[in-house]
Amino acid sequence: MKKILLLFVFSFAAAALYAQGIETNEAKELKEKLRKVTFKVGGRIDARFSYDTYQSVTSRDGILYFFPKAPQFDRLGSDLNKEGELNFNLYSSRINLSVAGFRGLGADMSVFIEGDFMGSTTNYLQMFRLRHAYFKMVWPKNELLIGQTSHLTYVDEMQPNTVFFAGGVPFNSLNRGPQIRYTRVFSPNVKLLVAAEMYGGHNSVGPSDAQRKAAIPDMQVQMKFGNPDRVFGGFTVGYKFLKPRSVDNDGLKINKRVGSFDVNAFLQFILEGYQFQLWGIYGQNLSMLNMIGGYGKLLSDPTGGNYDYANTSTLSAWFDFQTPTFKGLQFGFFAGYQKNFGSNKPMDLAEKDGVFQYGYFRDCNVTWFNRLSPRVYYYATKNLSFGIEYSYSVASWGETFNAYYEAEKSYPTSHNNRIEVLARFAF
Repeated sequence: MKKILLLFVFSFAAAALYAQGIETNEAKELKEKLRKVTFKVGGRIDARFSYDTYQSVTSRDGILYFFPKAPQFDRLGSDLNKEGELNFNLYSSRINLSVAGFRGLGADMSVFIEGDFMGSTTNYLQMFRLRHAYFKMVWPKNELLIGQTSHLTYVDEMQPNTVFFAGGVPFNSLNRGPQIRYTRVFSPNVKLLVAAEMYGGHNSVGPSDAQRKAAIPDMQVQMKFGNPDRVFGGFTVGYKFLKPRSVDNDGLKINKRVGSFDVNAFLQFILEGYQFQLWGIYGQNLSMLNMIGGYGKLLSDPTGGNYDYANTSTLSAWFDFQTPTFKGLQFGFFAGYQKNFGSNKPMDLAEKDGVFQYGYFRDCNVTWFNRLSPRVYYYATKNLSFGIEYSYSVASWGETFNAYYEAEKSYPTSHNNRIEVLARFAF
């Protein structure tokens, strides 16, 4: 038995050495390819402290801030929402992995994946969620991205460096979803981008499967001009379809879709380290971008049948200014404004038990809101930084509305002061 075992071991070793000799050239070639592949792990730890003087509409345990709530008075005239709130959390901490150095189909290929601990909803805070996951193929004049990343209206080259989470949201767009994105590079300063996106966790209001049933992705086309380090700008146009219902109230099959557009423009220039950014969007039902908006049944159509829809329109804009770093200190200022323009067609706004029977809307009772927020960062080291930002927010809430979802009577404006402090270690 021992002789058989020894014979087996020697045979196996001889076969391995023989195979190694045959595959030496292939092994060398593979080793050379792997040497060119680079891996980079990154991320950050964010410790956030915030205090509000007025109850506000927020998400993710107060991390994502929108606007002050409407006043709510008791029988003695005291505003119940005039009450402070303190938050401290680390949910926005994130980690990512970049892999580059691959070649295929004549292109340089790379992979990027990132997640944080914000959860898919407030109920799932502290759970790991997917932010980005895509691979990219780059040729001299063309690029192809497949995977999950930000909506095209979120311009990567220019984002406000706010202490507040999410860089100017809800005035700036916030949406990440699976998409195919093609980029044509006409010159170093002129690019055309086309994206077809299906919404992930950032759906439009209404049935979560409305886009899937419409069977048409959100189509966005963007032009970028200039050098992001000097003068840079561009515009985006897009259109989407939703199909909120497949059958009517009698169980008969229907095929009504609701379409809506968006138009976006942006500009950035940097002069001797001073950075100025301006961004704006106007469109119908921008709720998938975490903005106010929605859609509802036309008032003239029958309630149970194959009715058509109308959208509400929204304008959102922001401006950001930032200085160079002076002895570790950097100053900035952010201003944002958003307005609900209602619908250009009358809608059926009937409610039952406080819920719209024939429409889907996100915060359309807000007629307008704004934010002014100065900030300062201190960069102690390459990895360690501290930031503090003061924000003054004002919101106007409608009390009664007409069929165009325009406010006929409004509450007194509500005001909130927020102080947010950030301690960040990036790696």
